[in-house]
Amino acid sequence: MALPFDDKELKYIDTSWSHDFQQPGAHYSALQQTLVPITSGKSGTNERIGNTVFIKGIELRGTVIMPSHGFTADYQNWDRVRLLIFDNNSQNELPITAEDVLDTFPVDQGNPVPSTLSFYNVNGFDKFTIWSDITYGVLSTSNIGTTSGDMGAAMTHVSQAYNKSLQVKYSGPQSSDFDQVDNITSNNLCILALSETGAATYNLNMRVYYTD
Repeated sequence: MALPFDDKELKYIDTSWSHDFQQPGAHYSALQQTLVPITSGKSGTNERIGNTVFIKGIELRGTVIMPSHGFTADYQNWDRVRLLIFDNNSQNELPITAEDVLDTFPVDQGNPVPSTLSFYNVNGFDKFTIWSDITYGVLSTSNIGTTSGDMGAAMTHVSQAYNKSLQVKYSGPQSSDFDQVDNITSNNLCILALSETGAATYNLNMRVYYTD
């Protein structure tokens, strides 16, 4: 990925995110975490000097997998996973929910909750800036209604690059935990994942490039 020229040292922070939804019949599951839990320090390429960093780009790689065994009539043999990368413009508040970012209408499979079909929540237009919104479909060769361990698995490869600029500010020397945003005072860069059937497993690796 070609990054904008800058005369400052280019640093990066790597995060990984793995989750096995495995919630048969749930039709909805969402997880969210920050991409910028950058600690302060002077010794490494993944530490920040001061309380301000400038995001230069993001690389996202990973897989979405339908498990190859353990299916019963309660499980689906397909799934759609929607991944959103967005900037939370609000300051010093609790982690957001999927309902903050996405509408609960149109209702998916009878559930009044955000889904892979939801539009953006208009009440959040001034609060969230969407960087990327991509949906991946994956279909297993498994047959519903059997517990055989010989079923085939399906995998969808995720690979995206984003070349954008963003200023992130912190209130103190230590960063937040992955699921906390207490000391990010502006522009918390986040990723949100939704599973439509609750059956898929995903593994994501994310690298955020920045200067300080």
